Amino acid sequence: MGIARNFDPVHGGFGTAPKFPQGMALSFLLRHHHRTGSPEALNMVEKTLESMARGGIYDQIGGGFHRYSTDEQWLVPHFEKMLYDNAVLSLVYVEAFQVTGKAEYKETAREILDYVLRDMTDPEGGFYSAEDADSEGEEGAFYVWMPEQVESILGPGNAKIFNLFYGVTRDGNFEGGRSILHQWIEPEAFAMEQDIPLNELNEILSQGRRLLMEARSQRVRPHRDDKVLTAWNGMMIGSMAYAAQVLDDRRYAEAAEKAARFVVRRLLTEQGLLRCYRDGEAGIPAYLDDYAFFVQGLIELYQATFNPEWIRRAFELNRAMMEHFYDSEQGGFFFTRDGDPALLARSKEFHDGAKPSGNAVAMLNLLRLFEFTGEAPLKEAAIKTLQRISGSMADSPNAYAQSLAALDFLVSDPMEIAVTGTRDESATQSMVRAVREPFAPNKVVAFAPEGQTGLEDGIPFLAGKVPLAGKPAAYICRNYTCKKPLTDSKEVKRILSRSGGK
Repeated sequence: MGIARNFDPVHGGFGTAPKFPQGMALSFLLRHHHRTGSPEALNMVEKTLESMARGGIYDQIGGGFHRYSTDEQWLVPHFEKMLYDNAVLSLVYVEAFQVTGKAEYKETAREILDYVLRDMTDPEGGFYSAEDADSEGEEGAFYVWMPEQVESILGPGNAKIFNLFYGVTRDGNFEGGRSILHQWIEPEAFAMEQDIPLNELNEILSQGRRLLMEARSQRVRPHRDDKVLTAWNGMMIGSMAYAAQVLDDRRYAEAAEKAARFVVRRLLTEQGLLRCYRDGEAGIPAYLDDYAFFVQGLIELYQATFNPEWIRRAFELNRAMMEHFYDSEQGGFFFTRDGDPALLARSKEFHDGAKPSGNAVAMLNLLRLFEFTGEAPLKEAAIKTLQRISGSMADSPNAYAQSLAALDFLVSDPMEIAVTGTRDESATQSMVRAVREPFAPNKVVAFAPEGQTGLEDGIPFLAGKVPLAGKPAAYICRNYTCKKPLTDSKEVKRILSRSGGK
């Protein structure tokens, strides 16, 4: 596998310093593992996610990832925090939890999302863009510690254990003898080495993080970039909505819905989407990324809430994106919309950078919306775009990981899943959880409340889907051909857990 050639087997991640989180590559590797059973793919993901979450690139006190690591070990970061990084990485940690069942991935995802809710959310619901690396003129000053500072907060006994576990030393690992918190050892091994019961160690560390968080809140915070960008909000809406489904946590669905309403209210006009909002003013006509990422977020938000408003808006905005950005002659999407007399030429961007490619996200949206609607031109446009970049994908898979995820969806025989029942009944909710919990990236899910057809929402595979003998049912379909409906949620979960090709 081309991606494997750049893998760092010692520290995880890809390439050498400076080392960036490559969430799109990790997400694709999980799909490759799901379809093929490749242990190599899963090992690369787990090694990377574990090393990153225990490193200094991760804010061990407040949650959330910094932008990149200046070294190969994920220890010393560039301390800036970007909304898009945390959207991509929270999603990958949730997916890794689905695949492995390991609680540490779930907890990291929660910490990332809770950081965004706490520190990066506008009172009206939109998500802010970034936090700077510097405070009081020094990079990282907000995040680093000296042993005596920790001791003054935790007391000598607990501070000794806390400092040893998180690598806070007299010499430090950062400028001025200060230390970046990182986990250099597994808690189980540390507890055994120090002859401390594991539950006691966990309590000391948990209380220590809480107290240091309170103390850190009195420091001068880094500047926060409070612009609300449509594209980046679309990414975080999608990640919040996906986490709400898998972790069964309404807080994340509510936050995603509030952010979507913010974008609709503040950044959607009769002429189309706008790109940026700040201090009561919105402006700049939207680019491809704004449409593609927001549509992606709306698709996921529908699946988290089953509110038909969101899938209808996804259909509408996707149609606008096709009309104004798609190149029907050669395939692919232009970065800028048509009709701008100031543009002499319009470019297309296909490779991923720090964020996924807008073209790649648009392709996956088209394929998913085709499964919802059965409208063949959507799938045809995605295939035409994939064909255009097939050679580049083969030559440089790391640069086209999000496009590879779209290709994986295309070739994995996607499922349309219809759930029907009385929305608030416990049996219906159990069925919904059975559909959501397994890692099955090759599916779309829709809900038909009892007594409704679903056709009014533009989802034809909901037609005729009704409960059986008063029990909620799940219909698992491929190419709009459905198997016998199931009323046993455990059986549904078992089938979806085995939905890969391995």
